[in-house]
Amino acid sequence: MAAAIDRIFTLTGTPLSGSQIRRTLHKLGLKYRKTGVIPGKEDPQLQFDFFTTELSPRLKEAGKGLRKVFFVDAAHFVLGSFLGMI
Repeated sequence: MAAAIDRIFTLTGTPLSGSQIRRTLHKLGLKYRKTGVIPGKEDPQLQFDFFTTELSPRLKEAGKGLRKVFFVDAAHFVLGSFLGMI
């Protein structure tokens, strides 16, 4: 809320209270959303097997120029609980 108050003041020069901003944002359809934890059950042995049998040989081939390897960070998981409101 503080960030919204600062941003609106910077853009308009009009000081508004937190309740005014909250009411306006709610009228626009914005609401608090609780963050949740994405369940992840990792298998360390399965990850190690993937690294040794599939990933490592492909990285060696890429180092020799025989293959191209691209990494995509599609999701970034936080270890442990991450609670809050957004």
